[in-house]
Amino acid sequence: MMGSKNAISINVKRIRVSRGMSIVDAAKAAGISRQAFTNIENGTTKEPKVSNLQAIADVFDVEVLDLLIEPPKLTTVRFRSNSIKNKKDQERRDQYLSDVAFWLNDFIFLQDAVGDVKEYVLKSVPAEIRRLRRDRPLRAAGLARKALGLKEHEPINDLVSLVENAGIKIKTEKFELEDFFGFSVAQADGGPAIMVNNNDNISIERQIFTVAHELGHLLLHCEAYDPSKTVDNIVEEKEANRFAGYFLMPQVAFLQKWEESYGLSFVDRILHIKRYFKVSYQTVIYRLSSVGEGQYNELLNKFQTMYSDKYKQQLGKCDEPSPLDKPDFVEDYFLSLVRRALDKERITVSKAAEMLRVSLEDMRSTINAWAETVS
Repeated sequence: MMGSKNAISINVKRIRVSRGMSIVDAAKAAGISRQAFTNIENGTTKEPKVSNLQAIADVFDVEVLDLLIEPPKLTTVRFRSNSIKNKKDQERRDQYLSDVAFWLNDFIFLQDAVGDVKEYVLKSVPAEIRRLRRDRPLRAAGLARKALGLKEHEPINDLVSLVENAGIKIKTEKFELEDFFGFSVAQADGGPAIMVNNNDNISIERQIFTVAHELGHLLLHCEAYDPSKTVDNIVEEKEANRFAGYFLMPQVAFLQKWEESYGLSFVDRILHIKRYFKVSYQTVIYRLSSVGEGQYNELLNKFQTMYSDKYKQQLGKCDEPSPLDKPDFVEDYFLSLVRRALDKERITVSKAAEMLRVSLEDMRSTINAWAETVS
């Protein structure tokens, strides 16, 4: 029996994108019209011709069955955004969830294939948090840091590696949703996993904060993972934000660094602390307001005015002064798993390209680059 219309369209788009092909290029390579290919990918064609599906499968170097298989369903996911306003946004959300479900299956397969299954270090923390009656975000952040082996004053130099080694999967992706930074999947669906939007207009500081924010949801709101819910819960979002701030920048450590930098100007103190803890300048200002240094908006305006006077540069909505760069946020564990699976001949080059969402040509270039480096 032929797979459902939705399954075929999801699989065709997923594999096409993973191959780095445009619709025009894929249709041309398959020898079918652009419109016919588009109708198959968007689900307009209810019963695609077997010959067309075979041609598409040949171009993608997969079996026809790979186009027909029902995508795995996520049942414990927290993907909420007030940016989902129309049918197109909902379709994008559905595609992202499907892509992540396949990615999780690949991730688990690769870990088994190379013998590198990591234990979820924080699995007992939610039960401890449920017993808390006050200051939950602050105390939850402390419990999480303790479980991860972090010292009270220790800054987190490599958050991605820290959480990956703790058994949490990380995936970076460019999501085409306005003001959307990421989402998370619970352990029951092969996670826990955190997806981070790495669009060019999203700062590294924001991406780091997103990991900590979603970690907050995993620990504080583990019973609120429901894919049918799409609207933000304001109370839970605020709690996750507070958790992220305290997790990345512990209160005692923050106060100590603020006191140590007493001789610097207001602007330089904030820039120094933001780089030390790898957070945004607005996160530092928010913390200052929470410890009684002034109202947030007043402190923010003061910083932006003084920064502009000193550096002759206005800060826009998405601007981050003294910013971190891409090497400060590197997700490389999945790539490492793919390389090791290739070394063990557990996957083909074609499958590796599909898993990494790159073309076969780019995959071969990556393999050549691996061969030129010291292992």
